[in-house]
Order: sequence, then structure tokens, then C-alpha cells
Amino acid sequence: MARRIRKQLELRLGEPVGIVVPWVYGDDQLRILREEASEEPNLWHRVFLSPELGDVIRPLLFSGEGFNEELITFLRIYKKQKKRLEDLLKFSLRTIDLNGEDLRFESGSIQLEVTRNPVVSTGVEFSYYSSVSYCSAIFEELLQHKEVAGINYELVAKAVLDIREIEADFRLHFQPFPRCLSFKKNSQPLFETEQETPPLISLPKVPKENLERGVYVSVSGIPGVSSLYKEALRLPQTIFTNDRSRGLVKGQVYSPQYIAHPSVDQVFARAAWNTIWLANLTGTPLVCPDHMQGDHPEIFFNLKSISKMNLAYIWDSQKTSLAEFLAEVPSGKQKTPEIYEETRKRFGTLDGLDYCVKIIVEDFLHAG
Repeated sequence: MARRIRKQLELRLGEPVGIVVPWVYGDDQLRILREEASEEPNLWHRVFLSPELGDVIRPLLFSGEGFNEELITFLRIYKKQKKRLEDLLKFSLRTIDLNGEDLRFESGSIQLEVTRNPVVSTGVEFSYYSSVSYCSAIFEELLQHKEVAGINYELVAKAVLDIREIEADFRLHFQPFPRCLSFKKNSQPLFETEQETPPLISLPKVPKENLERGVYVSVSGIPGVSSLYKEALRLPQTIFTNDRSRGLVKGQVYSPQYIAHPSVDQVFARAAWNTIWLANLTGTPLVCPDHMQGDHPEIFFNLKSISKMNLAYIWDSQKTSLAEFLAEVPSGKQKTPEIYEETRKRFGTLDGLDYCVKIIVEDFLHAG
């Protein structure tokens, strides 16, 4: 989304526009950004990673080491990290571009912010929020029904106000459809500034090279959930994956965009929305493992929504092996679920990124 906004603003303003990204995930994040910018060489001097912003945000992010433990940490450090962020933005900010060259951004030069599931707000006037459902609404759903095992509900109740405070501190709020809490009937907007959108991903392009038929295992970058993928990565089928840490041969490691490839017959993934949307929009049967205790409760509710809307097949590892389960799941490209055609008719597009970019650019340029 930031790349598309940058491009539109440069065209409209007639001056260079950069993107500052918190450097949270080390060399892997730099590699991914370089890969995404490989066909846009001018981006290499326009995208900047900030180690200081990354150091502020990283402790607030979910790492899969246990939901209760991480919520305790969040409640303990959130206000301190927010103050650190505010102080950072008062002074010049050190960054590194994709070529490894240093640049400092002066205070006030960051004039627009776009976010996805933010864990802290910056106070930038033109800040735009997007998520796969408000975290505060997910927590309220938890508190209302108490249906997730192992959750410390007292901690959840303490966190709701802080999280709602973060969510309120944005100019516009984008909520995609379908999303985490779509299983609920007659839900109302949380903010007057909320706008529902199509899925927040690019429409996938179909890769052209020849591949053997196989299964794509989409591995989360969250380290604490790696056990979810052990059985999938040992399947007898040809395996494609985005995971570079397993020592697989080069011909097995591909970006998630390869889910669109005609030779990818099935997808195995934790129930996170980028992969759900990508598998659905490419007609690739999606298999998701059941909720793992200690994982984020968003995943529990994602599973409820995709089950209700028939967007994936849910595997219970306690009942059957993954190989046996996959044998009962359709293989090969299928018709896109009907809910997406309804979404296309409603919004005129399935590209939620372009949908949001047009609104954000017009709001930023014409406010006041």
C-alpha cells in the first residue's frame, strides 16, 4: 500500500517521496523488500529502514511465545514504548536505504502514515489504519464468550482500553471483507471513520515457469508457531514453501505469490488473512491447522469465519494425519468462493490496496 501511495503522490506533487519502514525483522526483512523492489530500481533510493523505529515496535509484536506472557509484556511496556516513539519523531531519524546507504529524516518530514494491525500510534496527523479486525473487538469477543482455552481473561480485560486508545488515534479506518470477525451477524462500525474494503492484497499474477505439481506450505514469520509446519514439510508430495530456514533446495523455495501457479494444487497455512485471500482468489484449496493453544486468539476467530464461509478446510491433528486429511481435500485449481464475486460487485474491484490508496491520496491532498 505504501509503495502505491508513494507513486501516486510523486506524480501528483511532482517531487520525490520516500517510505520509512521500521526495521523489525533483520536481514530477512531487507531481503524481502529488495525482492519486492527488484522490478522498480528507483525504489532502492526511496525505501528506508529505521533500526530505531524497529527497536521501539519489536517488543510489542506477537512472536508466538505464548499469548498470556506476551500480553503481560505489552501491558508492562506499552506506555514506555509509545513515549520512546514520540521522542524519536521529535528529532532526526537515522535510516538506511535498500542500497545500504545512510540518510537522516528531519523532524516533521514524516507527514503520512499507513499501518496494518498497528501496536502503537505515532500521532502523525495523516495516519491511516487497517487491520483484519480491530484487536480491541477481538478481545471483547474473547471476554463475551470465553471460548478459547488457556487465556488469562483478566489480562485481556486490562488490555482492551489501551488497545482501543491506539485504534482511535487514526484519521480513517479500513476494514477488509472477509476478515477475522466476519462470522458475526449484524456487526456495526467501531468508528465513524471506518470504511469497509475488498481484501487488502494485490490481485495475484500467475507465474509462468514450469513446476512439478505439488503443495505450497506457507510458513509464518512468527518463530513461536513453527511447530505447526513440521508434518506439512515432511509430506511425500513435492513441497514448495517460502521458508528458507529448513535447508531446502532452491527449486522448492518460492514467494507466496507462487500459490497462483497452476501446478500448486493445495496450500497449507496458519489461518492468517493474506494467505486465506491469496489461496481463495487463485482458486487453490486451502488447508489450515486448528488453533494451537498459546497462539493469538485472532487465529481462533479467523478459523470460525473461514469455516462459516467455506473458505478453507480445517485440519485437526488429533484426529487424523495431514497426509490422510489432504487426500480428502480437492486438489488443483477450483472456482473462487462465491463470496468474492459478491465482494467484487459491491466494491467494483477485489484489489483492496488500490481501493484504499485512492481514498488516502485524495484525503491527504485535499484535507482542509
